[in-house]
Amino acid sequence: MAVRISMQRFTWILGGIGLLAVLAFGAHAATADVWMVQWEVAGGVGAALLFVSLWFDRESIRRYLQSRGAQYSAMAWALIAVAVGVAVAANMLADRYDHRVDMTASQRHALSPQTVQVISSLDVPVEIHAFFLPGVLEGQTLRSLLDGFSEHSAQLSVAFHDPLTEPLVAREFDISSEFGTVVLRAGDDTQRLESRFDEESLVNALIRLTSGADHVVCFTEGHEEIDPDDDTSAVGMGAAVVKLEGQNYTVRKVFPARDGSIPEACEVVVVADPQVDWLPAEREMLATHVARGGSALVLLEPTRTPGLVADLGRYNILMGDDLILEQNPSYQLVGGDASYIVLSGESFDFHPITNPIRGAVLMRVARSVARLDPEMVGVQVQEVAKTSAFAWAETEYDQAPEVTPGRDRLGPVPVMAVAEITDPSIIGVGSTRVTVGAESSRRPVIERSTQEAGGADAESGPSDAVADGATADSDAGVPEFTPKAGGRVVVIGDVDFATNELLDQFNNRDLLLNTLAWMVGEDDQVSIRGAAGSGGRFAMTEAQFLIVSLLSILIAPGLAVMGGVGAWRERRRR
Repeated sequence: MAVRISMQRFTWILGGIGLLAVLAFGAHAATADVWMVQWEVAGGVGAALLFVSLWFDRESIRRYLQSRGAQYSAMAWALIAVAVGVAVAANMLADRYDHRVDMTASQRHALSPQTVQVISSLDVPVEIHAFFLPGVLEGQTLRSLLDGFSEHSAQLSVAFHDPLTEPLVAREFDISSEFGTVVLRAGDDTQRLESRFDEESLVNALIRLTSGADHVVCFTEGHEEIDPDDDTSAVGMGAAVVKLEGQNYTVRKVFPARDGSIPEACEVVVVADPQVDWLPAEREMLATHVARGGSALVLLEPTRTPGLVADLGRYNILMGDDLILEQNPSYQLVGGDASYIVLSGESFDFHPITNPIRGAVLMRVARSVARLDPEMVGVQVQEVAKTSAFAWAETEYDQAPEVTPGRDRLGPVPVMAVAEITDPSIIGVGSTRVTVGAESSRRPVIERSTQEAGGADAESGPSDAVADGATADSDAGVPEFTPKAGGRVVVIGDVDFATNELLDQFNNRDLLLNTLAWMVGEDDQVSIRGAAGSGGRFAMTEAQFLIVSLLSILIAPGLAVMGGVGAWRERRRR
């Protein structure tokens, strides 16, 4: 008996030594590029010792395998093997059919539609070279982001480099920063990122790299317009300019009265809520710009520049002398008065600018913008954004807000109109202009469309602004030009949505940038951009605020109290 016990101990010792030798050889084989002879010998000897120990102890092993405990253990190991097999198969399927799901409310970790659109439309090979030291958080985050980029285009190739271990590659791309650098290359053209490596920066770099055109957007000045250089105050438009300059746009300032004309280099002229009215000659310069195929974006709030407002009639656009007020809580901003207007997805008509927008747009202190004459030939006008049916356009500013039938326009009230010029002669630049307000063949049409648009009478309705502000302008301020169809005019009865204060609220940024992209013909940029990262804050309408309040203050606590009372009564019955 003692000899048998000693033999069993000896065989187990041999088995243990053999198992350790086999494991050591396995570790060496997995990590070494070349197997060393001594490790191969150790592995062979270990396998032999393990086999000998099992052979000498075969009777004990046979009895164990026939026991009930062995059967249970075998079943357990079989289940473990099945679980491991399922996990391996799932991992292989996930690796082959990779798909990401972003569960965040703002879709922070998902690529925006604009990003997918820009990447999918790449028609030239683009290389992205990222230089980061090992373990840098920015590099790890960027790697995950670029993995998503690569899924949407075969034209995109991504390579990560360690500048310390790959000095020749770092020298080729002139890498000197220790904090990370990303170089995008398409042929001989390159773009570099050395500070921000987020989705927006990468997409903007791709646009600059592959666009092949640099669009010039000119903001007018000299009439106390919103300052495009102001990126600190709430009323500036510096934040919007930063977004534009991050893409393939160059922003300039123009003063038509001083410069004598609007430069032909300006593809889009932005008139951002001037406080001082434009001179007749300046209005002719703007009309000349549109008649030669240029574009104009006019953002005007109530009571501003009656002359410029009246002159928009030549583009078949009527701006009402009114203030839009919203009565429906679902379209009001919580904490704001009725002058805050929330435009939802149902508010937008079918148009390339607004088609991608499925969320909301927030406006404040807006005026109506409508099509003037539905029968006018040579200019196509579309009202692309309207309020809810519960809003109205208030025309009496000195009284308490109240709907006045026959004078105030009832909802849905249009707040944005788009005009496309198919016949430049219809604009009537200079002496050829058809004067609104004089005895002309168009006067009856204007009166009829004004009454149909809002029910405003001819004495004090919006037609007054047209009749008073538009007078005959000879050839003053009209340089020689070649008429060209294709001019575009977009008029929005609000400017606050594009200011620093509200630009990142809802889809305001997308509405502004989509408008400018459509006006310069950059269809790939008309989309929804990535989340701006607002720190988790969000705005609610009055209806949403009411629902949240009821759920958190009344319904949820009420259900808990009712459950407690019910449990107490049930125990009393027992």
